[in-house]
Amino acid sequence: MDDSDMYEISVAVGKQIAYLKVYRDEQDRQVLLGFTDGTELAIDIEVRSVTSAVLYKATPGVPETLERFDESPSEESPYRAVIRASTKRLA
Repeated sequence: MDDSDMYEISVAVGKQIAYLKVYRDEQDRQVLLGFTDGTELAIDIEVRSVTSAVLYKATPGVPETLERFDESPSEESPYRAVIRASTKRLA
């Protein structure tokens, strides 16, 4: 991976974590980081279904890949997960 496949959330640098929770439903996940200063960082991860198939030839050791068939996700995105991050002060 290179730096073009990531970004930094600098507002969380140096904060102390009070709790970390992972919420989940059938498709999506949310990671919630609560900090000791009363702020939270929510990271939403949307899971998409993708179908892939590989035609290969069985050989001793590692199978030889002959052809791949990859179905694209229904929504195109340059990221493998969509992350929406924000910090807010709790009431």
